[in-house]
Amino acid sequence: MKLDIPHDKALHVIGGSIIASVSSIAAAALLLIGEVFLSRFNIHIHPGAIPVLSLVLVLIAGIAKEKMDDNQNTKDLLAGKIPSHSVERADVVYTVIGGLLVTAPSFLFLTLFR
Repeated sequence: MKLDIPHDKALHVIGGSIIASVSSIAAAALLLIGEVFLSRFNIHIHPGAIPVLSLVLVLIAGIAKEKMDDNQNTKDLLAGKIPSHSVERADVVYTVIGGLLVTAPSFLFLTLFR
């Protein structure tokens, strides 16, 4: 099966997957540290929060990237140059899809098998 995904969109999927993977590891570490300290006050954080937090970070990163591209295009236009980046909502969607590839299975695992 061959998927015809434009190169730019494939890079967004890969980027979203990488961001989700790294942020999941960081969120898990923070959750573990937080659990140690918060358990003293009988406050417990659900492990399903890890993939949700990671997906939120992926969304923020996708939006920030498109905003940076838009800012660069504005600078290019003001300098009399041709804009060098495309700014599309679809890029954010593909970034989030990449994040979902990582976070959805872990969310299901952490919530269904807890």
